[in-house]
Amino acid sequence: MKKTRIIVGIVFSLIVFSVVVFFSLRYLVTKSFPQYDGELHLQGLHKPVTIYRDEFGVPRIVAENEHDAFFVQGFVHAQDRLWQMDLIRRAGEGRLSEILGTSTIKFDKLLRTIGFKQLAEQLEKQISPTSKEILQAYADGVNACIQLQKGKYPIEFDMLNYEPEEWKPVHSLMIARLMAWELNISWHVDVVLGELVARFGEEKAREVFPTYPENAPVIVAHAYNADDLTRLRQFAALHQEFKQFFGTTGTHIGSNAWVVSPAKSASGAAMLANDPHLGLSQPAKWYEIHLSAGTLNVAGVSLPGAPLVIIGHNTNIAWGMTNVMADDADFYLEKVDSLGADRYYYRNEWKDIEIIHDTILVKDSASVPIVIRKTLHGPAVNEIYPLDHFASSNLITMKWTGFEMSDELLGIYLVNRAHDWQSFLNGVREFSVPGQNFVYADAKGNIGYKPGVRLPKRSHNNPTLPVPGWTGENEWNGFISFDDLPQLLNPPEGFIATANNKTSNSVPYHISNLWEPPSRIQRIREVLQSKTTLDVSDFKQLQNDYYSHFARDVTPFILNAYRTMPVHDQRLEIVLNYFRNWNYQYSKDDVPTTIFETFFNHLLQNIYRDEMGENLFHQYTFLANIPYRVTVNLLNDSASQWFDNTATEHIETRDDIIRKSLQDAITDLSNRLGNDVREWRWGRVHTLTLRHPFGRIKVLESIFNIGPMEVGGSGTTVNNGEYHFTSPYEMTLGPSMRKVIDFANINNALSVLPSGQSGQPLHPHYTDQTPLWKNGEYHTLPIDKNAVEQQSKNILYLTPEE
Repeated sequence: MKKTRIIVGIVFSLIVFSVVVFFSLRYLVTKSFPQYDGELHLQGLHKPVTIYRDEFGVPRIVAENEHDAFFVQGFVHAQDRLWQMDLIRRAGEGRLSEILGTSTIKFDKLLRTIGFKQLAEQLEKQISPTSKEILQAYADGVNACIQLQKGKYPIEFDMLNYEPEEWKPVHSLMIARLMAWELNISWHVDVVLGELVARFGEEKAREVFPTYPENAPVIVAHAYNADDLTRLRQFAALHQEFKQFFGTTGTHIGSNAWVVSPAKSASGAAMLANDPHLGLSQPAKWYEIHLSAGTLNVAGVSLPGAPLVIIGHNTNIAWGMTNVMADDADFYLEKVDSLGADRYYYRNEWKDIEIIHDTILVKDSASVPIVIRKTLHGPAVNEIYPLDHFASSNLITMKWTGFEMSDELLGIYLVNRAHDWQSFLNGVREFSVPGQNFVYADAKGNIGYKPGVRLPKRSHNNPTLPVPGWTGENEWNGFISFDDLPQLLNPPEGFIATANNKTSNSVPYHISNLWEPPSRIQRIREVLQSKTTLDVSDFKQLQNDYYSHFARDVTPFILNAYRTMPVHDQRLEIVLNYFRNWNYQYSKDDVPTTIFETFFNHLLQNIYRDEMGENLFHQYTFLANIPYRVTVNLLNDSASQWFDNTATEHIETRDDIIRKSLQDAITDLSNRLGNDVREWRWGRVHTLTLRHPFGRIKVLESIFNIGPMEVGGSGTTVNNGEYHFTSPYEMTLGPSMRKVIDFANINNALSVLPSGQSGQPLHPHYTDQTPLWKNGEYHTLPIDKNAVEQQSKNILYLTPEE
């Protein structure tokens, strides 16, 4: 009896302890949930402001003046995304190690070497008075929330034992440039092509790089060797690791956007669709918002940490963006004085290297001193790693248009307020980096296209390789003028579409070598051309389309490889029958999709890895659009030497490698998913998890992460579902938001995020949009005051503090 009482007592104590722990943890997580209803008095407001929130927590800020609108935008951003904003700010400053410890020292060194903080400080000095006023109002709003929430900050601050610092205007500029850096992937091409030329020579490198047909042939003016580029490859690898840490690991950094004229619209009004493709993580990249203040009335998505609406619409115009894929960076191989590491050679004279001494503070560890070196071309990126023999090594510097002075904030402000094509162009003109293709539609039925980008004028038409820095022959000679950039307004075709495809065949200057594979734009144009008129449901269906032109183009090579070959293996025959009857739709339940993607991964390995080696193969396949574009070209050249496996005495042909790759795929899938081919559904291997930085800790996964969930698509479908070739098949990149607008009913504008408005785990708006996004559904984002009031679920009244 006594033993029973002891057991009962222990069980009861454990239950009580568990309940206490549960509610204690729940309190720690939920104590920071923001106030959505009632009234607050805030110092810094000029006039009363009302915040209406709909069922998804999207705020509609109704203010009497623009200052208060931007103030409250900063306030609501901080209410829902404060830790996300603080983490990105710390990344830009190179101060992650102060809260995360030794594991992020390498990232801090990378980010301080690029110099985002110093760059933002320079930008702040030269931006327009309007931009300064907007940034200050926004910062004051963020700080009002920080003060209000003191002692009740989001759980991440408690777990890392620190508090947020004061927000400053320079932090918003820094975050904007950091996002531009995320979208800047052209320099990765320079690294990989430099390695290929050094390893194989120009002639053989031509075959496995998609850039040569785009512009004039590369004239290699410098003899490269692999040792020259080792540190550059390490720089690229560190950048990849940083992107993975921040959950932005995808490389199809593109988007879909299209507009149709009233002539092709079922409603008789212009229509627009946009879905930017970015690395998917948690919290979401974007924050939906509606700003109303006097004549300013704009809705769409904003960037936490920065004011204004980045992609959206007002009552007169709507706009969307895709990445230009601009070649906006060059590497320079500098010649260093062998008698002293503090000088470099340039145009027949020795110049002093700018040397900056800095210190990284590290949580629970000693501070780390670093040295940053710069030439007139930019920072020495190979200095991120210590050089054992610096005096005898090349100094490799990086020049990037993002280092130039510009005022994108003013440009976005002008676009937010634009009322017609010309006023819209006045805003786009201010946009330099990241280079974006702007698509446009308006209430009067006009549609248009114009890139906002700063393109360097170079002495060579194809500047893909790293160039000698000492001759002075590879300098930028200014930039292509805005008026000389391509432009479309009301084309006779009745629509404009962009999916990071080649901008133009007729311009006399270099834009990029980094175009996306044509599969997405082919499908978009195919659908838009196939119908006389289109409606909102057509746009929604196209944004969620899983058809792959790439798979359609490659599959015949598989079938032809077995055309005269007897097949005795039952599973192989089943697989070939799947391909013969495939509709090329990449749904999560599709079987041939799984087989094809597994085949293609093995095909890449069997074609390239034997000659490139593991490290170069990893770099080559990291930027996914390169092997996608190249491999189709190679398959059309059956005599290419790349098909031969150098590890065997036999000379393999194209069809040999295709057959081997398919057999490898069958073996791989049998081991992974079992022997029943019917069970090889794409969603079983192609899953998506929206990961929070804390979600990497096993015991916290279920609290901070969303998923895993089965998803369809791939890097070649309109509904992008990219995964890494180096670690298939988990989805890493896709639509970071979706937007559809029909000017026939502007209050029925559609929008959706992958997760939700809140960045705080367990909050109702942390995951509430995920089912919509996953299933191709949307919610409305009205702009009319009456419609906003009718949809509101919460109302918060803000008044100036007396």
